[in-house]
Amino acid sequence: MSSIDPTHTHAPGIAPSPGLQDPEEFVAARSNGDQLAAREPVDSKTDGSPGVLAAESVTFAYPDGTVALHDLSLTLPQGRRVAILGANGCGKTTLFLNFNGILRPSAGTIVHNGEPIQYDREALRDLRRRVGLVFQDPDSQLFAASVRQDISFGPLNLGWSEEHARARVEQIIVDTNLTELAERPTHMLSYGQKKRVAIAGVLVMEPEVIIADEPTAGLDPETTGRVLNLLDSLHHAGRSIVISTHDVELALAWADHVIVMHRGHLLAEGPPDVVLADDPLLREAGLLQPIVVDAYRQFCAAGLLPSSEAVPRTVSDLTALLVRHAAPRTPPNSPPD
Repeated sequence: MSSIDPTHTHAPGIAPSPGLQDPEEFVAARSNGDQLAAREPVDSKTDGSPGVLAAESVTFAYPDGTVALHDLSLTLPQGRRVAILGANGCGKTTLFLNFNGILRPSAGTIVHNGEPIQYDREALRDLRRRVGLVFQDPDSQLFAASVRQDISFGPLNLGWSEEHARARVEQIIVDTNLTELAERPTHMLSYGQKKRVAIAGVLVMEPEVIIADEPTAGLDPETTGRVLNLLDSLHHAGRSIVISTHDVELALAWADHVIVMHRGHLLAEGPPDVVLADDPLLREAGLLQPIVVDAYRQFCAAGLLPSSEAVPRTVSDLTALLVRHAAPRTPPNSPPD
């Protein structure tokens, strides 16, 4: 049974991108972001939860001089659903690659469970088993002939017994509702199916935290719901879930904690209903105000709702507020005057 080279992009839970076999090639291929300007640090909002991963004064520059992360410090709370938001080029993907050890900070430290991560072969192997990364493009992770073979690659290269590895693969296939697709060639899958297989290939490694880069990008509403339900089930099983997204509506409704980035800097972090109701912050980050928040404020301005209520996070929350505060004064069964 072969072993995995953790300095290779195909470490546990991290499949290689076709044509990018060397880490330096991988770095160079992602060196097309905008040059960043320095800015003063902004006060962040945090809930004080212990962190599973943290960036401490992290700066990362690509070989062409592009600075993707600039003296960035933030913490991912343990056991939470975290959404990281920001416009293209804000550094979300670069941060994820640093969290997983594919990239190494130019300055500063990445911390996992309170300890700085190490970059030797065995330490990276262990990190990538514990911190599973799902790339935005599933074709960057899927390479085997069939779904079952792709999901099997990691366990069969971890040193597990073949019996344990096979049993784990079959369980994950069931858990991710991929039974009917198990023998299908990966190139014959739909985009949404590929996303689910990519998540399964990470989940089979039994990570404690799953980081998914834009997991719902390019998906229709039904498939988005399936992916989010899968992530929720993983969270309920005790895992920390971290996603990047441009979708403020999704972040408001789904996340326990949100982080907003802009040009490699942290703008703010905290509860979704607080951070995503901050109009100046959203404008600075290049994000739109969630529709639910906008509707709530219009109802408040019209006198239909009191502004003292907590900002609703979903349409159902907003509807419940309207029902409570705008109920008819006359009981429905009362005779007319």
